[in-house]
Amino acid sequence: AGNIIIHGPGDLEDLPEIKAAKRLEMVFNEIPLIQMDDHYEVPDHPLDSLFSDTIIYAVNGVPAWDSKGETQPPLPEIHMRPGEVQHWQFTHAGLDAFLRLSITNNADGTSLPFQLVAYDGITLPNPEERNSAFLGAANRVDMLVKAGTTAATYTFASIETPKTGTVDD
Repeated sequence: AGNIIIHGPGDLEDLPEIKAAKRLEMVFNEIPLIQMDDHYEVPDHPLDSLFSDTIIYAVNGVPAWDSKGETQPPLPEIHMRPGEVQHWQFTHAGLDAFLRLSITNNADGTSLPFQLVAYDGITLPNPEERNSAFLGAANRVDMLVKAGTTAATYTFASIETPKTGTVDD
């Protein structure tokens, strides 16, 4: 799974702040595995994934963690200069997990707000400042992320989503 991005008149690339920003594409995926004696196999049929023993979660094809908590290789790092603005395109190419993406300062736990500029390829009339963005399977978001003015380490991750009710900032 991945992105197919078609550019044309009136799209995000026409906005000066988007055009000037470095673009970073990220794709989240879930890979179901079924244990077969001493190895794992990817299910042959999509419905078989409902009964998988383990799900590997990957970002841009790099395994980030698994459903059993047995794998957690080093997560990818995104480097930004203080005050730099980047255009992040995030695609949820997974099966059924819900994601609520946020950027959190590791030192004090505060959120780094971002500007949501498009959802599922549709440019919003005006950027919306957010602390998180909710995605279901097959959703995509475009956001402008501005690094803080001082050096810090942040975590870009999915925070727990509520089981019922609405999801609002």
